[in-house]
Amino acid sequence: MQMQLCEVYFCPADPSCTLCRSSEQQWRIFRLRMTNTLMVLLVAFFLPYVTGQSMESIPSSPVMKRPGETLSLSCRGSGFTFTCCAMSWIRQQPGKGLEWIGIGFSSSSSNRYVSSLSGRIEVSRDDSNSMVHLRLSNLKPEDSAVYYCARDT
Repeated sequence: MQMQLCEVYFCPADPSCTLCRSSEQQWRIFRLRMTNTLMVLLVAFFLPYVTGQSMESIPSSPVMKRPGETLSLSCRGSGFTFTCCAMSWIRQQPGKGLEWIGIGFSSSSSNRYVSSLSGRIEVSRDDSNSMVHLRLSNLKPEDSAVYYCARDT
């Protein structure tokens, strides 16, 4: 499996996966200050090698949640056959590296998650609308992060 993602070095779901690092990758980084609430920002990756392929984040602005609440994020793919690809979720906590947290396949029984979020994370897909969803329940302060969605190729 090769992930079309920039700057990711950790892929526990498949230790044999090859991860790319591309300076041509187009994406935005937002720096946010955390207060007493959890701050979550979803950034969708633009696929760099084929014009017209992209991922759109929903919602497209920062999300504020309190500990114990549930976070729901979505990404919509366009310009490629959505059903052909596994869709991953990655996050970056303030001051830390990128962390793979889950992957969603067309067959949800094959979905995989990082063990540290066991029981709190769910990835689901709506292939008819080219969407992938992340649900993270019982939020903790350490869940404050920038969240990314990316497609596998």
